[in-house]
Amino acid sequence: MRFCRSRSTQRPAGPTLVRLFEAELAAAVASRDSLLTRATGVIMTSGALAAVFLGFAGLVSDGQGVATPLLPLWLLGLAVAAFVIASGFAFAVLWPRPSLSVGLETLQKYTDEKLTTAPAHFLEQRLTPSLFTRIEDARTANDRLATLIAVGFGAEIIGMLLASVGVLTLIAG
Repeated sequence: MRFCRSRSTQRPAGPTLVRLFEAELAAAVASRDSLLTRATGVIMTSGALAAVFLGFAGLVSDGQGVATPLLPLWLLGLAVAAFVIASGFAFAVLWPRPSLSVGLETLQKYTDEKLTTAPAHFLEQRLTPSLFTRIEDARTANDRLATLIAVGFGAEIIGMLLASVGVLTLIAG
């Protein structure tokens, strides 16, 4: 039994490639949305942690009626700076960027009468490189955004450690 059909009855691969590229592009867009959500979380968490730690330090130091040692104040100040840095990197992720959609010039080319009346497989051959370029650009942009978020997370962790040590030093002091 032979599984290979004659060339005249085989379906072209174009539609399958286009579907694959569309799925990859959709995955890249979903990944970008997830990165934007994480950036918002870093901003909210950093702000809340800075407020909580500074509020706690204010309660502990003011309630004693004794001068607060410098080390905890420096640690808490550095923690707040780390939280601000974390938020700064997260804001860089949320900063508006140019769209990764197909440019107007490219879309204009696809409105040519020769293309609109051409067989579908011919148009799929023309669209595939554009889809690939969009996927490549989206992945590159997502890699940059992920790096910014990773640095923001790192700064947030450093801020939490500094604030924790600062508060513990206040309590123990």
